[in-house]
Amino acid sequence: EIITTPRAETRNLLKTLQNPTVVILIASAITILILQAESLFPEYPSQRRCLALLVFVSILWATSAIPIFVTSLIIPVLIVYLEILEDPTTDEPLSRPVASKVVMGSMFSSTVLVAIGAFTISKALTVYDISQRLAVIILTRVGTDPKTILLAIMLLGLFLAAWISNVASPIVCLSVASPLLSKLDEKDSNYGRALLLGIAMSNNIGGMMTPIASPQNLVAMSIISEEKWTNQNGVEMAASVSWIQWMFMSIPFALCSTLVSWSFLWRVYKPTITVLEPVHKKQVQTFTQDHWVVLLTCLGTVTLWGLNSQAKGILGDLGITALLPVIVLFGGKYLQKDDFKDLSWDVVMLLSGGLALGNVIENSGLLASITHNVAHELKGYPVFFILFILGSLVWLFGNFISHTVTALVMLPIISSVACELGDGDCNMGHFRLLVIGTALIDSGAMSLPVSSFPNAQTFAAQDRNGKPWLGVWDYVRAGVPLGIFQLFLLVTLGYGLGSMLQF
Repeated sequence: EIITTPRAETRNLLKTLQNPTVVILIASAITILILQAESLFPEYPSQRRCLALLVFVSILWATSAIPIFVTSLIIPVLIVYLEILEDPTTDEPLSRPVASKVVMGSMFSSTVLVAIGAFTISKALTVYDISQRLAVIILTRVGTDPKTILLAIMLLGLFLAAWISNVASPIVCLSVASPLLSKLDEKDSNYGRALLLGIAMSNNIGGMMTPIASPQNLVAMSIISEEKWTNQNGVEMAASVSWIQWMFMSIPFALCSTLVSWSFLWRVYKPTITVLEPVHKKQVQTFTQDHWVVLLTCLGTVTLWGLNSQAKGILGDLGITALLPVIVLFGGKYLQKDDFKDLSWDVVMLLSGGLALGNVIENSGLLASITHNVAHELKGYPVFFILFILGSLVWLFGNFISHTVTALVMLPIISSVACELGDGDCNMGHFRLLVIGTALIDSGAMSLPVSSFPNAQTFAAQDRNGKPWLGVWDYVRAGVPLGIFQLFLLVTLGYGLGSMLQF
């Protein structure tokens, strides 16, 4: 007789719900019902078709029935064949050849180039052992106290995620933690769970720290840069957020979240282990001239990104700056063709498809309709309450759909809601505060294994007997209370810092 545990039953249920055939059939049926429901947007059929596309894609993204980057590649196909795009002068659907050109243009933007540049930097720091060197330096100095080591690894994940993206940083943290995990006995399993959850949470939170730390931050920066606002002299200006302004909000928020997460995990799992064997230095590459070139190129690119808003007339666009590390590192053969192939092209495709979806949601008028209804309900409430409501929605969706997808779908709506609240003046509607605040809380959505890449990475970790360290309940148990705390932090610390920046 086979005995199944609740954890095994949960895993089997998740596998059943992610059966591609079942999910695609359900999604298709719902989509067809929406397409046939003429009572929805009766005067604007393109909005109904856009809503059907949004629902279909969201179901596939939420369930991961097929790879999410493949779902993104379905988006331009459906935009063209559902004839969602219209000619603004005649309100007639664009011909498919013209619609194809419009969709392809929306899929390649500055945001995509910045993602490629960030992934190139991440790859270089990993190939040349620069991130690994930093990790070993830190851990050889923290001693053998388990609680201190947990904090050190979480702070390491927080720092690395800010600079090499929270897609690559969990891999480094897991490689550092794996010798510790391999030495733990069954009685010390609670420490192993706390350590893995600490890695997942700190890397998720690290995705808040800088504009390049995660794709959702790139989406937020892109949305902000597209808006206009009127200054005190009545002059229309392009909106912007500098790196310093972003980090002024994000660093206190992220540090506070990390420290509370560390304390919470220790109290909930109550590890009994008192001493860990010291971490020995691993063999790393000798620091050569090539290492210096790589390090200076990466630091130089990040510095130029930080100065972009102050020197845009000289530097041009963030996307142009993002090409510099690609040219230097691959052109100088510091990275090879295989390294280029290993960049996270699935995330690039996810971003491209998401940008196309965001563009069609706006151009079809669906965004305006949703915005008007939401703004009507929220108008008159204090800004911190509006931030709480919108942040709660983003956090909820971010747990079930990937953080990037949530940002691609929700942040354009939130930006438009803010502009509507300001009666057309986005700055009066506090749109920068709402967009950045909800982007930060998006990274804090970590209550399921599928919520983010750091969660998925730690969920796959196994002990020396081949058993998974973590179950779904572990993420729920830790992620939900900490998510609620971060929402509280958003409307207190986040709102206060944003107000100081006059966002």
